[in-house]
Formats: sequence, C-alpha cells, structure tokens
Amino acid sequence: MRRLELKIRELESKLELEVTIRGRLDTQITRLKEQLEKTTKECEELRMRDQASQEAQKKLSRQLRDLKEDLTTVQGKEAELMQKRGDLEKQLELAEAETLTVRYRTVQEIGRYLTINAPLILKMNRYNAGE
Repeated sequence: MRRLELKIRELESKLELEVTIRGRLDTQITRLKEQLEKTTKECEELRMRDQASQEAQKKLSRQLRDLKEDLTTVQGKEAELMQKRGDLEKQLELAEAETLTVRYRTVQEIGRYLTINAPLILKMNRYNAGE
C-alpha cells in the first residue's frame, strides 16, 4: 500500500508539473500570438509606407521628367531669342551705318548746293540789301 501511495504521489507530482508546464506553454503561446499580431501589423504598416514611398518616388520622377522637358523648351526658346537678338543687333548696326551714310551725303549735298549756289545767294543778298 505504501508503494501505491508513493506511486499516487509521484503521479500527482507529474500531473502538477504537466499542469504547470501547460500553463507556462499557454502563456507563452498567448505572448507569441500577441507578438505575431504585432509583427504582422508592423509588417503591414511597412508595406503601406513602402507603397506610399514608391508612389511619391513615381510622382517625383514625373515632376523631374516634366521639369527636364520644360528646361529643354526654355533652352530652345532662349536660343531662338538669342538668334533674333543677334539678327536685330545686325539690323540696328546696318540702320545706324545707313543713317551715317545718309547724313554724310546730305552734308556733302548741302555743301555742293552752297558751293554751286553761293554766287546766286550773294547776288540775292546784295539785291535785297540794295532795296
């Protein structure tokens, strides 16, 4: 009988140990589930951030492409305007040269006119003075 009592106590001890181990394992399972949920949530948040980051990168890439196109357009217009400016400066130089030539010729013509008509002008002045 003593042997049976010892066997019963041994089995009760084993049972207590198994209950204790089961409680610890249940607690550990609960913690691991919570950790898994937390990790899953963090993973989902990271996916969302990554997706948002990719969308932002695509948007910035489009903006960069558009800005490059705008820059190319502006550079083309600038080159065109510089060409027009050069053409206008050449036209201005020609017009100034023509103006100087016309002034010089006008002065020459006035000089010739005066040289040719000087005697006539003197006669008219004398005639007017004599009146």
